[in-house]
Amino acid sequence: MSFLCLNMQKKTGKQQKKYTVAVCAIFKNESVFLKEWLEYHLLIGVEHFYLYNNFSEDNYQDILAPYIEKGQVTLTEWPVQFGQLPAYKDCFQKAKDETRWIAYIDLMNSFACAGNKTYGTGYRNTTSIPPSM
Repeated sequence: MSFLCLNMQKKTGKQQKKYTVAVCAIFKNESVFLKEWLEYHLLIGVEHFYLYNNFSEDNYQDILAPYIEKGQVTLTEWPVQFGQLPAYKDCFQKAKDETRWIAYIDLMNSFACAGNKTYGTGYRNTTSIPPSM
């Protein structure tokens, strides 16, 4: 499993962020997994998703529509060949002022929480990557 989790809190200030935990991911034709993946991560405390569509031809829009309407997903159409790293850079710029923690993961991967903790509540005051990651 590959992922990167960043603490987006500036060392000089303790400004309140809109989200504690968010996820950034790029996808292509993965609508069959999308709802389950989103619901799982919402259950463990992820508050927002920055998702990048990379040339999908499936029904991802139908699946994402309710999450977008609730403000849980920011969808970016990303028609860039070999676009994963540029998408992650773009996501960093969008998320840096909105979220304290951001994880860059693949839709085929998921987080696991240690003990009874969720990422939204159990690690709210954490300044380093949780040990289960």
